[in-house]
Amino acid sequence: MLDRLSRLRFASVACALACVSPLYAGDSLTVYGTSTAGTGGIAPRLWANQTPLPGAPGFAFEIDRGLGGAPAVVFLAAARGSVTLAGLDLNLDLATLLPVGAVVLTGSGAGAGSGSVPAPLPNLPNLVGVTLPTQALVFDAGSSSALGLSGSRGLELKLALPGLLIVPRSVGGTADPQHAMDLASGQLVEFSSGRVNNGEAAVFTNDGSEFVIPAALSGSVVSYDARTFPPKYTKSASIPSQNGHPWSAAMHPDGLRLYVVNQGTATTACTVECLWAQPRAANYLTPFPGGNVTLPNISDALDMRFSFDGNQGFLSVLGLVSGGARLLRIDTNRSSTTYHQITGQLQWPGKFVFAMAIAPNRLRAYVTIASLGGNSEIAVVDLVRFVVLDQDPGTPGIQNLGGEMSFARTALEKQITQMTCGPRGDFLYTANYSTISKIDIDPASPTYRKVTTTNAGMTAAAFSYSVVLTDAGDRMFVGTHTDSNVLEFDPKTMALVKSTKVGNNITQLGIR
Repeated sequence: MLDRLSRLRFASVACALACVSPLYAGDSLTVYGTSTAGTGGIAPRLWANQTPLPGAPGFAFEIDRGLGGAPAVVFLAAARGSVTLAGLDLNLDLATLLPVGAVVLTGSGAGAGSGSVPAPLPNLPNLVGVTLPTQALVFDAGSSSALGLSGSRGLELKLALPGLLIVPRSVGGTADPQHAMDLASGQLVEFSSGRVNNGEAAVFTNDGSEFVIPAALSGSVVSYDARTFPPKYTKSASIPSQNGHPWSAAMHPDGLRLYVVNQGTATTACTVECLWAQPRAANYLTPFPGGNVTLPNISDALDMRFSFDGNQGFLSVLGLVSGGARLLRIDTNRSSTTYHQITGQLQWPGKFVFAMAIAPNRLRAYVTIASLGGNSEIAVVDLVRFVVLDQDPGTPGIQNLGGEMSFARTALEKQITQMTCGPRGDFLYTANYSTISKIDIDPASPTYRKVTTTNAGMTAAAFSYSVVLTDAGDRMFVGTHTDSNVLEFDPKTMALVKSTKVGNNITQLGIR
Protein backbone atom coordinates (compact mmCIF):
# COMPACT_ATOMS: atom_id res chain seq x y z
CA MET A 1 0.00 0.00 0.00
CA LEU A 2 1.19 3.51 -0.71
CA ASP A 3 2.33 5.39 2.38
CA ARG A 4 2.08 8.91 3.76
CA LEU A 5 4.92 10.03 1.47
CA SER A 6 2.86 9.03 -1.56
CA ARG A 7 -0.11 11.03 -0.30
CA LEU A 8 2.09 14.07 0.21
CA ARG A 9 3.33 13.50 -3.30
CA PHE A 10 -0.28 13.67 -4.49
CA ALA A 11 -0.61 17.18 -3.08
CA SER A 12 2.52 18.36 -4.84
CA VAL A 13 1.71 16.61 -8.10
CA ALA A 14 -1.76 18.14 -8.01
CA CYS A 15 -0.16 21.57 -8.03
CA ALA A 16 2.26 20.67 -10.80
CA LEU A 17 -0.06 18.76 -13.14
CA ALA A 18 -3.31 20.62 -12.68
CA CYS A 19 -4.94 22.53 -15.47
CA VAL A 20 -7.02 25.57 -14.59
CA SER A 21 -10.47 25.56 -16.18
CA PRO A 22 -13.77 27.33 -15.47
CA LEU A 23 -15.39 26.20 -12.23
CA TYR A 24 -19.07 25.46 -12.70
CA ALA A 25 -21.22 25.72 -9.60
CA GLY A 26 -22.27 22.18 -8.69
CA ASP A 27 -19.68 20.69 -11.02
CA SER A 28 -16.61 20.09 -8.86
CA LEU A 29 -16.98 16.30 -9.31
CA THR A 30 -17.68 14.98 -12.80
CA VAL A 31 -17.86 11.33 -13.85
CA TYR A 32 -16.75 10.65 -17.44
CA GLY A 33 -15.43 7.88 -19.71
CA THR A 34 -16.11 4.16 -19.47
CA SER A 35 -15.56 1.46 -16.87
CA THR A 36 -14.17 -2.08 -17.07
CA ALA A 37 -16.23 -4.77 -15.37
CA GLY A 38 -14.76 -7.10 -12.78
CA THR A 39 -15.97 -10.40 -11.30
CA GLY A 40 -19.68 -10.91 -11.82
CA GLY A 41 -19.78 -8.26 -14.52
CA ILE A 42 -19.72 -5.50 -11.88
CA ALA A 43 -17.52 -2.44 -12.42
CA PRO A 44 -15.98 -0.53 -9.50
CA ARG A 45 -16.95 3.08 -8.87
CA LEU A 46 -14.85 6.05 -7.73
CA TRP A 47 -16.11 9.05 -5.80
CA ALA A 48 -14.95 11.54 -3.15
CA ASN A 49 -15.91 11.79 0.51
CA GLN A 50 -16.37 15.58 0.29
CA THR A 51 -16.34 18.47 -2.16
CA PRO A 52 -12.70 19.11 -3.24
CA LEU A 53 -11.54 22.39 -1.71
CA PRO A 54 -8.02 23.77 -1.32
CA GLY A 55 -6.92 23.04 2.24
CA ALA A 56 -9.19 20.02 2.82
CA PRO A 57 -7.03 17.75 5.03
CA GLY A 58 -9.69 15.05 5.26
CA PHE A 59 -10.27 14.72 1.53
CA ALA A 60 -10.26 11.10 0.34
CA PHE A 61 -11.27 9.00 -2.63
CA GLU A 62 -13.93 6.35 -2.07
CA ILE A 63 -14.08 3.11 -4.04
CA ASP A 64 -17.09 0.80 -4.02
CA ARG A 65 -18.53 -2.09 -6.04
CA GLY A 66 -15.06 -3.59 -6.43
CA LEU A 67 -14.04 -7.18 -5.72
CA GLY A 68 -14.08 -7.69 -1.97
CA GLY A 69 -10.61 -8.29 -0.47
CA ALA A 70 -8.78 -7.09 -3.60
CA PRO A 71 -6.10 -4.37 -3.74
CA ALA A 72 -7.13 -1.14 -5.51
CA VAL A 73 -5.11 1.88 -6.64
CA VAL A 74 -6.25 5.43 -7.44
CA PHE A 75 -4.37 7.26 -10.20
CA LEU A 76 -4.37 10.86 -11.41
CA ALA A 77 -3.11 12.56 -14.57
CA ALA A 78 -2.76 16.00 -16.08
CA ALA A 79 -5.55 15.40 -18.57
CA ARG A 80 -8.32 13.01 -19.49
CA GLY A 81 -7.53 10.11 -21.78
CA SER A 82 -9.36 7.42 -23.69
CA VAL A 83 -7.41 4.30 -24.51
CA THR A 84 -8.07 0.55 -24.23
CA LEU A 85 -5.24 -1.82 -23.28
CA ALA A 86 -5.99 -5.54 -23.41
CA GLY A 87 -9.63 -4.84 -22.66
CA LEU A 88 -8.94 -2.31 -19.88
CA ASP A 89 -10.49 1.12 -20.49
CA LEU A 90 -8.19 3.85 -19.20
CA ASN A 91 -9.65 7.33 -18.82
CA LEU A 92 -6.39 9.15 -18.06
CA ASP A 93 -3.53 10.59 -20.08
CA LEU A 94 -0.93 7.80 -19.85
CA ALA A 95 2.02 10.16 -20.32
CA THR A 96 1.29 11.92 -17.03
CA LEU A 97 -0.16 9.00 -15.04
CA LEU A 98 0.76 8.94 -11.34
CA PRO A 99 -0.50 6.89 -8.36
CA VAL A 100 -2.31 8.68 -5.53
CA GLY A 101 -2.63 5.80 -3.08
CA ALA A 102 -3.84 2.24 -2.62
CA VAL A 103 -6.09 0.24 -0.33
CA VAL A 104 -7.22 -3.35 0.18
CA LEU A 105 -10.97 -3.32 -0.27
CA THR A 106 -13.12 -4.58 2.58
CA GLY A 107 -15.93 -7.05 2.02
CA SER A 108 -16.03 -10.36 0.20
CA GLY A 109 -17.15 -11.30 -3.28
CA ALA A 110 -18.19 -9.64 -6.50
CA GLY A 111 -19.15 -6.00 -6.20
CA ALA A 112 -18.95 -6.07 -2.40
CA GLY A 113 -15.56 -4.39 -1.98
CA SER A 114 -15.13 -0.83 -0.76
CA GLY A 115 -12.31 1.30 0.57
CA SER A 116 -10.96 4.81 1.05
CA VAL A 117 -7.72 6.41 -0.16
CA PRO A 118 -6.73 9.59 1.76
CA ALA A 119 -5.56 12.48 -0.45
CA PRO A 120 -5.22 15.74 1.54
CA LEU A 121 -5.51 18.82 -0.65
CA PRO A 122 -2.96 21.63 -0.21
CA ASN A 123 -4.21 24.94 1.20
CA LEU A 124 -3.43 27.09 -1.83
CA PRO A 125 -6.29 29.42 -2.88
CA ASN A 126 -4.93 29.69 -6.44
CA LEU A 127 -5.84 26.02 -6.92
CA VAL A 128 -9.52 27.02 -7.27
CA GLY A 129 -10.58 25.92 -10.74
CA VAL A 130 -7.75 23.40 -11.05
CA THR A 131 -8.79 20.23 -12.89
CA LEU A 132 -7.58 16.76 -11.83
CA PRO A 133 -8.77 13.65 -13.71
CA THR A 134 -8.56 10.44 -11.63
CA GLN A 135 -9.45 6.75 -11.94
CA ALA A 136 -9.45 3.64 -9.74
CA LEU A 137 -8.13 0.25 -10.84
CA VAL A 138 -8.83 -2.97 -8.92
CA PHE A 139 -6.83 -6.20 -9.12
CA ASP A 140 -9.46 -8.69 -10.25
CA ALA A 141 -8.68 -11.94 -12.06
CA GLY A 142 -12.33 -12.24 -13.04
CA SER A 143 -12.36 -8.95 -14.92
CA SER A 144 -13.16 -8.59 -18.61
CA SER A 145 -9.57 -7.39 -19.14
CA ALA A 146 -6.69 -9.72 -19.96
CA LEU A 147 -4.60 -7.67 -17.53
CA GLY A 148 -6.60 -8.93 -14.55
CA LEU A 149 -7.76 -5.44 -13.69
CA SER A 150 -11.18 -3.84 -13.45
CA GLY A 151 -11.54 -0.07 -13.66
CA SER A 152 -13.88 2.71 -12.65
CA ARG A 153 -15.03 5.47 -14.92
CA GLY A 154 -12.98 8.63 -14.73
CA LEU A 155 -13.66 11.11 -11.93
CA GLU A 156 -12.60 14.67 -12.67
CA LEU A 157 -12.05 17.03 -9.75
CA LYS A 158 -12.36 20.81 -10.07
CA LEU A 159 -11.18 22.41 -6.89
CA ALA A 160 -13.97 24.62 -5.61
CA LEU A 161 -14.44 27.85 -3.73
CA PRO A 162 -15.31 27.54 0.00
CA GLY A 163 -18.74 26.08 0.69
CA LEU A 164 -21.53 28.65 0.96
CA LEU A 165 -25.27 28.24 1.64
CA ILE A 166 -27.64 31.05 0.65
CA VAL A 167 -30.93 31.23 2.57
CA PRO A 168 -33.45 33.49 0.78
CA ARG A 169 -36.58 34.63 2.58
CA SER A 170 -39.92 35.87 1.29
CA VAL A 171 -41.62 37.72 4.14
CA GLY A 172 -43.54 40.16 1.93
CA GLY A 173 -44.44 43.81 2.07
CA THR A 174 -40.97 45.21 2.64
CA ALA A 175 -37.37 44.33 1.88
CA ASP A 176 -36.58 41.02 3.56
CA PRO A 177 -33.43 39.86 5.32
CA GLN A 178 -31.48 37.31 3.26
CA HIS A 179 -28.93 35.06 4.96
CA ALA A 180 -25.70 33.25 4.11
CA MET A 181 -24.00 30.41 5.97
CA ASP A 182 -20.29 29.60 5.80
CA LEU A 183 -20.33 25.81 5.53
CA ALA A 184 -16.91 25.40 7.12
CA SER A 185 -17.65 27.33 10.32
CA GLY A 186 -21.46 27.33 10.36
CA GLN A 187 -21.47 31.11 10.78
CA LEU A 188 -24.77 32.70 9.70
CA VAL A 189 -24.97 36.34 8.53
CA GLU A 190 -27.57 38.68 7.05
CA PHE A 191 -26.18 40.32 3.90
CA SER A 192 -28.98 41.71 1.72
CA SER A 193 -28.60 45.45 2.49
CA GLY A 194 -32.37 45.90 2.22
CA ARG A 195 -32.45 45.28 -1.53
CA VAL A 196 -34.57 42.11 -1.81
CA ASN A 197 -38.37 42.13 -1.49
CA ASN A 198 -39.57 38.52 -1.43
CA GLY A 199 -36.44 36.54 -2.22
CA GLU A 200 -37.63 33.37 -3.94
CA ALA A 201 -34.42 31.45 -4.71
CA ALA A 202 -30.64 31.76 -5.12
CA VAL A 203 -28.54 30.63 -8.07
CA PHE A 204 -24.76 30.84 -8.48
CA THR A 205 -23.01 31.94 -11.64
CA ASN A 206 -21.05 29.18 -13.32
CA ASP A 207 -17.73 30.32 -11.89
CA GLY A 208 -19.20 30.27 -8.38
CA SER A 209 -18.09 33.84 -7.70
CA GLU A 210 -21.50 35.53 -7.72
CA PHE A 211 -25.10 34.58 -6.98
CA VAL A 212 -28.45 36.04 -7.99
CA ILE A 213 -31.69 36.23 -5.99
CA PRO A 214 -35.00 36.70 -7.86
CA ALA A 215 -37.00 39.29 -5.86
CA ALA A 216 -40.66 38.70 -6.71
CA LEU A 217 -42.30 41.82 -5.28
CA SER A 218 -39.62 44.25 -6.39
CA GLY A 219 -39.68 42.77 -9.91
CA SER A 220 -35.92 42.40 -10.07
CA VAL A 221 -32.93 40.11 -9.73
CA VAL A 222 -30.29 41.12 -7.20
CA SER A 223 -26.67 39.98 -7.45
CA TYR A 224 -24.03 39.56 -4.74
CA ASP A 225 -20.30 38.88 -4.77
CA ALA A 226 -19.72 35.44 -3.22
CA ARG A 227 -15.92 35.70 -3.10
CA THR A 228 -16.16 37.41 0.29
CA PHE A 229 -18.02 36.54 3.48
CA PRO A 230 -20.45 38.11 4.10
CA PRO A 231 -21.41 38.42 0.41
CA LYS A 232 -21.46 41.98 -0.96
CA TYR A 233 -24.13 43.61 -3.10
CA THR A 234 -23.00 44.27 -6.68
CA LYS A 235 -25.96 44.93 -8.96
CA SER A 236 -29.74 44.88 -9.43
CA ALA A 237 -31.66 44.52 -12.66
CA SER A 238 -35.36 45.13 -13.24
CA ILE A 239 -37.25 42.37 -14.99
CA PRO A 240 -39.50 44.06 -17.56
CA SER A 241 -42.00 41.21 -18.03
CA GLN A 242 -45.58 42.38 -18.16
CA ASN A 243 -47.07 41.89 -14.67
CA GLY A 244 -44.34 39.36 -13.99
CA HIS A 245 -42.83 38.37 -10.67
CA PRO A 246 -39.35 36.74 -10.81
CA TRP A 247 -39.84 33.31 -9.26
CA SER A 248 -36.71 31.31 -10.03
CA ALA A 249 -33.54 31.50 -12.12
CA ALA A 250 -31.24 29.06 -13.91
CA MET A 251 -27.72 29.45 -15.27
CA HIS A 252 -27.16 28.06 -18.74
CA PRO A 253 -24.25 25.59 -19.11
CA ASP A 254 -22.43 28.01 -21.45
CA GLY A 255 -21.98 30.45 -18.54
CA LEU A 256 -23.20 33.31 -20.71
CA ARG A 257 -26.94 33.23 -20.07
CA LEU A 258 -29.17 33.57 -17.02
CA TYR A 259 -32.80 32.54 -17.46
CA VAL A 260 -35.26 34.21 -15.07
CA VAL A 261 -38.63 32.47 -14.74
CA ASN A 262 -41.53 34.83 -14.06
CA GLN A 263 -44.97 34.19 -12.67
CA GLY A 264 -48.01 36.36 -13.33
CA THR A 265 -51.69 36.60 -12.53
CA ALA A 266 -54.42 34.24 -13.71
CA THR A 267 -55.08 36.52 -16.68
CA THR A 268 -51.52 37.26 -17.83
CA ALA A 269 -49.01 35.09 -19.63
CA CYS A 270 -45.38 35.39 -18.61
CA THR A 271 -41.98 35.23 -20.19
CA VAL A 272 -38.68 33.68 -19.25
CA GLU A 273 -36.16 36.52 -19.43
CA CYS A 274 -32.69 35.81 -20.81
CA LEU A 275 -29.86 37.97 -19.41
CA TRP A 276 -26.10 38.15 -19.68
CA ALA A 277 -24.60 36.08 -16.85
CA GLN A 278 -20.89 36.91 -16.66
CA PRO A 279 -20.09 38.70 -13.40
CA ARG A 280 -18.04 41.89 -13.56
CA ALA A 281 -18.67 42.26 -17.30
CA ALA A 282 -20.22 45.57 -18.35
CA ASN A 283 -23.28 43.80 -19.78
CA TYR A 284 -23.92 41.63 -16.69
CA LEU A 285 -27.69 41.19 -16.10
CA THR A 286 -28.64 43.12 -19.25
CA PRO A 287 -30.85 41.51 -21.95
CA PHE A 288 -29.10 38.78 -23.93
CA PRO A 289 -29.36 38.98 -27.74
CA GLY A 290 -32.11 36.85 -29.23
CA GLY A 291 -35.01 37.82 -27.03
CA ASN A 292 -36.91 36.00 -24.31
CA VAL A 293 -39.04 32.88 -24.09
CA THR A 294 -42.75 33.66 -24.46
CA LEU A 295 -45.12 31.38 -22.55
CA PRO A 296 -48.58 31.63 -24.15
CA ASN A 297 -51.42 31.14 -21.63
CA ILE A 298 -48.98 30.15 -18.89
CA SER A 299 -48.69 32.21 -15.72
CA ASP A 300 -47.41 29.70 -13.14
CA ALA A 301 -44.12 28.35 -14.51
CA LEU A 302 -41.82 27.04 -11.77
CA ASP A 303 -38.25 25.95 -12.56
CA MET A 304 -35.98 25.60 -15.59
CA ARG A 305 -33.17 23.11 -16.21
CA PHE A 306 -31.00 22.25 -19.23
CA SER A 307 -29.71 19.30 -21.23
CA PHE A 308 -26.02 18.45 -20.90
CA ASP A 309 -25.10 20.29 -24.12
CA GLY A 310 -27.36 23.22 -23.24
CA ASN A 311 -29.33 22.97 -26.48
CA GLN A 312 -32.61 22.18 -24.73
CA GLY A 313 -34.26 23.78 -21.71
CA PHE A 314 -36.95 22.07 -19.62
CA LEU A 315 -39.51 24.18 -17.78
CA SER A 316 -41.97 22.84 -15.20
CA VAL A 317 -45.44 24.39 -14.99
CA LEU A 318 -47.61 24.10 -11.88
CA GLY A 319 -50.85 24.08 -13.86
CA LEU A 320 -53.13 25.61 -11.25
CA VAL A 321 -54.06 28.56 -13.50
CA SER A 322 -52.45 27.40 -16.75
CA GLY A 323 -54.62 24.56 -17.96
CA GLY A 324 -52.97 21.65 -16.19
CA ALA A 325 -49.56 20.38 -15.19
CA ARG A 326 -46.92 20.10 -17.85
CA LEU A 327 -43.22 19.97 -18.64
CA LEU A 328 -42.15 22.15 -21.56
CA ARG A 329 -39.16 21.55 -23.83
CA ILE A 330 -37.64 24.80 -25.07
CA ASP A 331 -35.01 25.24 -27.78
CA THR A 332 -32.03 27.04 -26.21
CA ASN A 333 -29.60 26.40 -29.08
CA ARG A 334 -28.51 29.87 -30.21
CA SER A 335 -27.84 28.70 -33.78
CA SER A 336 -31.25 27.07 -34.18
CA THR A 337 -34.09 28.51 -36.28
CA THR A 338 -36.49 27.73 -33.41
CA TYR A 339 -34.36 29.39 -30.71
CA HIS A 340 -36.41 30.18 -27.58
CA GLN A 341 -39.50 28.44 -28.95
CA ILE A 342 -41.43 25.65 -27.23
CA THR A 343 -40.68 22.45 -29.15
CA GLY A 344 -42.56 19.92 -27.06
CA GLN A 345 -44.61 19.38 -23.93
CA LEU A 346 -45.68 16.58 -21.63
CA GLN A 347 -49.02 17.01 -19.89
CA TRP A 348 -50.68 15.49 -16.85
CA PRO A 349 -54.41 16.41 -17.05
CA GLY A 350 -56.08 16.95 -13.70
CA LYS A 351 -52.73 17.05 -11.90
CA PHE A 352 -50.30 19.70 -10.68
CA VAL A 353 -46.52 19.77 -10.90
CA PHE A 354 -44.83 20.69 -7.63
CA ALA A 355 -41.14 19.93 -8.15
CA MET A 356 -38.59 18.85 -10.75
CA ALA A 357 -35.09 17.41 -10.44
CA ILE A 358 -32.55 16.53 -13.15
CA ALA A 359 -30.17 13.55 -13.03
CA PRO A 360 -26.45 14.49 -12.93
CA ASN A 361 -25.96 13.23 -16.51
CA ARG A 362 -29.00 15.32 -17.51
CA LEU A 363 -30.55 12.42 -19.38
CA ARG A 364 -33.56 12.08 -17.07
CA ALA A 365 -35.91 14.39 -15.23
CA TYR A 366 -37.97 13.53 -12.17
CA VAL A 367 -41.25 15.43 -11.96
CA THR A 368 -43.53 15.37 -8.92
CA ILE A 369 -47.20 15.39 -9.82
CA ALA A 370 -50.35 15.18 -7.69
CA SER A 371 -53.99 16.16 -7.66
CA LEU A 372 -55.21 18.47 -4.91
CA GLY A 373 -55.45 16.31 -1.81
CA GLY A 374 -54.15 13.27 -3.71
CA ASN A 375 -50.98 11.22 -3.28
CA SER A 376 -47.77 12.34 -4.94
CA GLU A 377 -46.24 10.44 -7.83
CA ILE A 378 -42.92 11.01 -9.57
CA ALA A 379 -42.89 10.86 -13.37
CA VAL A 380 -39.53 9.72 -14.78
CA VAL A 381 -38.84 11.48 -18.08
CA ASP A 382 -36.33 10.41 -20.73
CA LEU A 383 -35.07 13.84 -21.81
CA VAL A 384 -33.47 12.60 -25.05
CA ARG A 385 -36.70 11.13 -26.42
CA PHE A 386 -38.85 13.42 -24.24
CA VAL A 387 -41.19 10.67 -23.11
CA VAL A 388 -42.39 9.47 -19.71
CA LEU A 389 -40.86 6.10 -18.77
CA ASP A 390 -43.14 3.37 -17.48
CA GLN A 391 -42.28 2.32 -13.93
CA ASP A 392 -44.63 -0.68 -13.86
CA PRO A 393 -44.48 -2.74 -17.09
CA GLY A 394 -46.87 -5.29 -15.55
CA THR A 395 -49.74 -2.81 -15.71
CA PRO A 396 -51.23 -1.39 -18.93
CA GLY A 397 -50.41 2.24 -19.64
CA ILE A 398 -47.69 4.44 -18.19
CA GLN A 399 -47.24 4.24 -14.42
CA ASN A 400 -45.11 6.58 -12.31
CA LEU A 401 -43.11 6.01 -9.14
CA GLY A 402 -45.72 5.97 -6.42
CA GLY A 403 -48.43 4.88 -8.85
CA GLU A 404 -47.41 1.25 -9.41
CA MET A 405 -50.23 -1.30 -9.44
CA SER A 406 -48.79 -4.77 -10.12
CA PHE A 407 -46.49 -4.62 -7.08
CA ALA A 408 -46.14 -2.59 -3.88
CA ARG A 409 -46.40 1.13 -4.53
CA THR A 410 -43.26 3.21 -3.90
CA ALA A 411 -44.12 4.77 -0.54
CA LEU A 412 -43.84 8.46 -1.37
CA GLU A 413 -45.00 11.16 1.01
CA LYS A 414 -48.34 12.77 0.16
CA GLN A 415 -47.03 16.32 -0.22
CA ILE A 416 -43.65 16.69 -1.97
CA THR A 417 -42.73 20.36 -2.17
CA GLN A 418 -39.20 20.19 -3.64
CA MET A 419 -36.57 17.61 -4.53
CA THR A 420 -33.03 17.15 -5.74
CA CYS A 421 -31.07 14.30 -7.27
CA GLY A 422 -27.97 12.95 -5.52
CA PRO A 423 -24.73 13.75 -7.39
CA ARG A 424 -24.21 10.09 -8.31
CA GLY A 425 -27.73 9.72 -9.67
CA ASP A 426 -28.67 6.89 -7.32
CA PHE A 427 -30.99 8.72 -4.89
CA LEU A 428 -33.69 11.36 -4.93
CA TYR A 429 -34.11 13.55 -1.87
CA THR A 430 -37.54 15.11 -1.37
CA ALA A 431 -38.67 17.90 0.91
CA ASN A 432 -42.17 17.06 2.08
CA TYR A 433 -44.57 19.13 4.13
CA SER A 434 -43.23 18.01 7.50
CA THR A 435 -40.65 15.36 6.60
CA ILE A 436 -37.66 14.70 4.37
CA SER A 437 -37.24 11.52 2.28
CA LYS A 438 -34.51 9.59 0.48
CA ILE A 439 -35.61 7.43 -2.47
CA ASP A 440 -33.38 4.77 -4.05
CA ILE A 441 -33.74 5.24 -7.83
CA ASP A 442 -30.88 2.97 -8.93
CA PRO A 443 -32.38 -0.10 -10.71
CA ALA A 444 -29.15 -2.03 -10.00
CA SER A 445 -29.45 -1.47 -6.25
CA PRO A 446 -30.77 -4.23 -3.96
CA THR A 447 -32.86 -1.52 -2.24
CA TYR A 448 -34.30 -0.04 -5.44
CA ARG A 449 -37.45 2.04 -4.70
CA LYS A 450 -36.83 1.95 -0.96
CA VAL A 451 -37.93 5.17 0.74
CA THR A 452 -36.37 6.39 4.00
CA THR A 453 -38.28 9.21 5.70
CA THR A 454 -37.57 11.29 8.79
CA ASN A 455 -39.22 14.20 10.58
CA ALA A 456 -36.22 14.93 12.81
CA GLY A 457 -36.08 18.59 13.79
CA MET A 458 -39.47 19.42 12.27
CA THR A 459 -42.88 20.24 13.68
CA ALA A 460 -46.07 18.95 12.06
CA ALA A 461 -46.39 22.28 10.24
CA ALA A 462 -42.71 22.70 9.32
CA PHE A 463 -43.37 23.11 5.57
CA SER A 464 -40.03 21.80 4.31
CA TYR A 465 -39.67 24.08 1.31
CA SER A 466 -36.23 23.29 -0.07
CA VAL A 467 -33.54 20.62 -0.10
CA VAL A 468 -29.97 20.91 -1.48
CA LEU A 469 -26.78 18.85 -1.32
CA THR A 470 -23.08 19.63 -1.55
CA ASP A 471 -21.33 18.58 -4.76
CA ALA A 472 -20.04 15.36 -3.21
CA GLY A 473 -23.42 14.58 -1.62
CA ASP A 474 -21.90 14.32 1.85
CA ARG A 475 -24.02 17.11 3.40
CA MET A 476 -27.71 17.92 2.94
CA PHE A 477 -29.55 21.10 3.94
CA VAL A 478 -33.30 21.59 4.31
CA GLY A 479 -35.08 24.94 4.68
CA THR A 480 -38.33 24.90 6.67
CA HIS A 481 -40.66 27.69 5.58
CA THR A 482 -42.76 27.79 8.77
CA ASP A 483 -40.38 26.42 11.41
CA SER A 484 -37.81 29.05 10.31
CA ASN A 485 -34.86 26.63 10.50
CA VAL A 486 -32.09 25.38 8.27
CA LEU A 487 -31.56 21.72 9.07
CA GLU A 488 -28.42 19.77 8.16
CA PHE A 489 -28.73 16.01 7.60
CA ASP A 490 -26.29 13.23 6.84
CA PRO A 491 -27.55 12.02 3.43
CA LYS A 492 -26.26 8.49 4.00
CA THR A 493 -27.99 7.86 7.32
CA MET A 494 -30.67 10.59 7.13
CA ALA A 495 -29.71 11.55 10.67
CA LEU A 496 -30.14 15.15 11.79
CA VAL A 497 -26.74 16.79 12.28
CA LYS A 498 -27.64 20.36 13.19
CA SER A 499 -30.53 22.83 13.34
CA THR A 500 -29.98 26.58 12.85
CA LYS A 501 -32.70 29.15 13.52
CA VAL A 502 -32.85 31.70 10.68
CA GLY A 503 -36.29 33.29 10.36
CA ASN A 504 -39.68 32.58 8.85
CA ASN A 505 -40.59 32.11 5.19
CA ILE A 506 -37.38 30.46 4.00
CA THR A 507 -37.61 29.77 0.25
CA GLN A 508 -35.34 27.94 -2.23
CA LEU A 509 -31.84 27.46 -0.84
CA GLY A 510 -28.78 27.99 -3.03
CA ILE A 511 -25.51 26.13 -2.45
CA ARG A 512 -21.92 26.27 -3.67
